[in-house]
Amino acid sequence: MELVVENLTCGYGGAPVVREISLRVRSGQVVCLLGRNGAGKTTILKAIMGLVRPLRGSIRFDGQELTHLPADRIPQLGIGYVPQGRRLFPGLTVEENIRLGLLVRGGNDQLLERVLTLFPALKERLRQRAGSLSGGEQQMVAIARALCVNPVLLLMDEPLEGLMPMLAGRVLETLGSLAKEGIGILLVEQRIEAALQVADAVLLLEGGRIAYEGTRREILEDPEPLRRHLGIWR
Repeated sequence: MELVVENLTCGYGGAPVVREISLRVRSGQVVCLLGRNGAGKTTILKAIMGLVRPLRGSIRFDGQELTHLPADRIPQLGIGYVPQGRRLFPGLTVEENIRLGLLVRGGNDQLLERVLTLFPALKERLRQRAGSLSGGEQQMVAIARALCVNPVLLLMDEPLEGLMPMLAGRVLETLGSLAKEGIGILLVEQRIEAALQVADAVLLLEGGRIAYEGTRREILEDPEPLRRHLGIWR
């Protein structure tokens, strides 16, 4: 499995938000996109999922061009998506929300049970309306739904948002386990230190362009790019 984005330029209403973006995500690799608010991180994920149409450039998944596919076809290829803000159906139960993921690629109850083992707290809330859950619990439902697609590539937009430290740690452990199983992960996250716990490669976005690209080891040994492009680091 390999996702290849080359020279991607896209935005809204014909106005570019990101320009000439190129990146790769391979099987078992966690690639983290970091950047200030408005840098274009979410726009890149939406373009991969067919929710924003590129103005220029190419997005290929296992050699197949995605830029002309309808958005409902892309998850069927094995790409799971955890959007920012969770995007659950609050009137449906936890189980009904999660089972929507099973419909994408014909998943079964065995897959559902395997996913729920990652989030045991959800087993006690399957009949509960999703809208009545805490923010952290809703985030777990959104992640579980994406995993029920049985993805080979997972796009995650700030999955730690709203999570208490213990739950955030659980999500990070899950990401590590998924990567070991060979799932590629493209992660957008504001919690820099948390993201660096699992990232293999790091891309820093500034002004809609990639300003830096390196490995986790490189960025930890020399955090100057974080200071220069994000303005924050311990």
